[in-house]
Amino acid sequence: MATAVHPTKKKAKCLTISEKLELLEDHASSRMTGSQLATKYSVNKATVSRILAQKQQLRLQCEKRHNLRLKRLPRKTAFQGINSAIEKIILQSSDGGKESALTGPIIQEMAKNQTDGTGCYEQSHCNAV
Repeated sequence: MATAVHPTKKKAKCLTISEKLELLEDHASSRMTGSQLATKYSVNKATVSRILAQKQQLRLQCEKRHNLRLKRLPRKTAFQGINSAIEKIILQSSDGGKESALTGPIIQEMAKNQTDGTGCYEQSHCNAV
């Protein structure tokens, strides 16, 4: 019986936002090609191409948020306004949100209070977890 030989699979490398910005700077200043950048940062050429295509979005995100250790840009949710309002309430609490005893029903009530009556909040969305 023959044994199958499995080639060692290269582990995918995920660049942080700061590394992506560094890659963009290398591309702009030294005019390195995609292949050269891929070799330097140990990623695929497709990854370099995607980063170059997202350069406006990456730079804009860098200006808005200063957490460059993230590996991916934050996604927008359907209830972005509610999420930011609740986050603001938590951070303004007496302990700065470190030990807030918030339960699901409390958060749902806070979300209901944040809606403007247009029906953008539905109870079923909170229970779909």
